Amino acid sequence: MSRRMRSPLVVLVVALLAVAASGVSGCARAGRGAALGNPVSADSGVTLVVRNDNFSDVDVWVISYGLPTRLGVVMGSSSQRFQLDPTVTLAPDLRFVATPIGGNGRANSGPVVVQPGQTIEFRIGLRLRLSTVSVR
Repeated sequence: MSRRMRSPLVVLVVALLAVAASGVSGCARAGRGAALGNPVSADSGVTLVVRNDNFSDVDVWVISYGLPTRLGVVMGSSSQRFQLDPTVTLAPDLRFVATPIGGNGRANSGPVVVQPGQTIEFRIGLRLRLSTVSVR
């Protein structure tokens, strides 16, 4: 191959790699507003209060944009507060799930619509399927 034939090919490959790298870095920055120092007001976050009326300890998960994220454990017959990231609460498919540790079944909130500054109460019933959610 002559030198002229390789030069445009190398230029094309370098250009494609540059475009791909800029797209990846833009996506990586999209969900980290607070971490990058962008101002986020104190009342823009959403608080989740989990009241566990069940005797079992439960793992609590938030499902946002189809991805589950574990929030933590709520002991049986107790309550726990979680501060949710504003980017998580903007999802059109926001829901919460609690699974008993070492047990069967799960409590599911169903879809939740929330605005910045609101509080979500996820109440886990004695029977997991009878759990409720409310937004204030």
